Amino acid sequence: SLMKGYAIAKDWAGALACLEDMTEAGIPHNMVVCVLALDACANAGRAREALEVFNSMVGAGLRPSLAAHNAVISACVSGDQLLSAQLILRHMREAGLVPARQAVMSVMLGLHRRGQHAQAVALLKEAVEAYTRRHKGVCPDVAMFTLAMRAALAMGEPEEAVELSNTCLRLGVPPDEVFYTTRIKAVGAAQGSLRALAVLDRMRSKGIPPNVVHYGAALSVCQAEGAADEALQLLRRMEVEGVAPNVFCYTSVIACQCKGTKLDAAEELLAEMLRQGVKPNSVTMTALLYGYARARDVEQALGTYKRMCSMGVEPTEYTFRALLTSCVNAKAPEHVQGILQEMGLRGQPLTQRSLRTALYACRLAGDAQRARGVLREHANAGVAPSGTDLALFALALVAAGEPGAAAGVMRRVLRHPDRGAEVDTEVCDAVALRLCEAGEWRDALTVVYLMRARGKAASVVVYTQLVTLLERAREYRTVLVVYETMRLDGYQFYASPILNALFKRIVRILTGNDEAVKQTELALNSTVGLPWEDGDDDPGVPWIGGGLNATG
Repeated sequence: SLMKGYAIAKDWAGALACLEDMTEAGIPHNMVVCVLALDACANAGRAREALEVFNSMVGAGLRPSLAAHNAVISACVSGDQLLSAQLILRHMREAGLVPARQAVMSVMLGLHRRGQHAQAVALLKEAVEAYTRRHKGVCPDVAMFTLAMRAALAMGEPEEAVELSNTCLRLGVPPDEVFYTTRIKAVGAAQGSLRALAVLDRMRSKGIPPNVVHYGAALSVCQAEGAADEALQLLRRMEVEGVAPNVFCYTSVIACQCKGTKLDAAEELLAEMLRQGVKPNSVTMTALLYGYARARDVEQALGTYKRMCSMGVEPTEYTFRALLTSCVNAKAPEHVQGILQEMGLRGQPLTQRSLRTALYACRLAGDAQRARGVLREHANAGVAPSGTDLALFALALVAAGEPGAAAGVMRRVLRHPDRGAEVDTEVCDAVALRLCEAGEWRDALTVVYLMRARGKAASVVVYTQLVTLLERAREYRTVLVVYETMRLDGYQFYASPILNALFKRIVRILTGNDEAVKQTELALNSTVGLPWEDGDDDPGVPWIGGGLNATG
């Protein structure tokens, strides 16, 4: 009786003290007392103490009952000792004990919450196998199947989730509304929106009328697929069946229309929402903003933002991302500064993402002055630019006619111990290419070799532009060094007609000998490398083997 009181009061310390008192008094522990002590530990989430009690039972010759196993599993889950809980479940099956549904469900739930989705699915499959093949145990209930389906979806395996739902129906487990909601999402992700809508028809045939949650799940499938027409038809079907759409349903349909740039239809749905007394939220308005961003209509996006604020809808970080994206797509950096200031007024902190997007807008428009302002504002807010951010700034400088400043930025970036390692290779490549297009081959060459020092190889397009510029500038020795660098980077330049023709011309210029060109071609056709590698035969070109000084 005393131990039962400790269990109800979640007094694990009192329960353990009671066990010690019994031992000192010479009273042997029986199964009932031990199970109550385990319950006290489980209710208090004390996994370690529960395992000690369980092990002491085994050490004292007591064979733990089913209730003792279930109690210690519950304690392990409460105390976040999921590995111990799984081991005990396995031990129970090996001992011929049938775990309670609640015990298995609690372990699955703990695994799912910790992101161990595959293990949660595996536990359900073990329970199904024990029930169907070994004829041991109880059939998993619909809550266990639903949880396993969610775990499969979280793993990005909708086909697995569909198979689990089919198994549930095959075993005759009565489905509930939550099960069908998850099934709609799984079927939609695995087989498309049309099959997801068929699940709604199956529900009706089973006497389960779909509610707003089921329709919302089907509409979210349409949104992910961009099925604008199907989403609109489903919304009208809800009205016919007397199911009032909520804000989430309207938001999914509006997002579908915006994905297809059907902005007039999206505006009509927004007006319909307001007439029906359904207030849009930030997700609704942000979806509309992204629609205008895709349409490259920054003025409409800014107007929609003003309407949003007048409705009393509080903007979020994603709202401002959409506004900045509209500036990027419309190449309108003149609005960037105002958006960043509005973020501060609305209590939204400037982030690395806002910095990157704003710089990208400035880069596309070639507005170096505004890019400097963006960097300054973020620096004042404590947001330091990354290497890629500074490379975007360099692109803006080149586009604004400041290639020397751009090269200086890239030198500092690529020589920096941290920023040089994190900078994106494609952005560096774009900077080198723009410097080549500006005719600044020295700066472009510097960027290319600093990239190589960081393990980032320039593209063949950059090398082609660079070689062309150097050949025009009659920097023949430098051209040969670049060719050798390309070979070391794995580029077979002789496979490119332009680069191969340039190489022949430079060999002819340096030697004044057409025979040297022919011999060089023979060597190139016979080896992947170039003939001046160690161990290769000298093809007779004067600058090979003896260095380049002989030909100047």
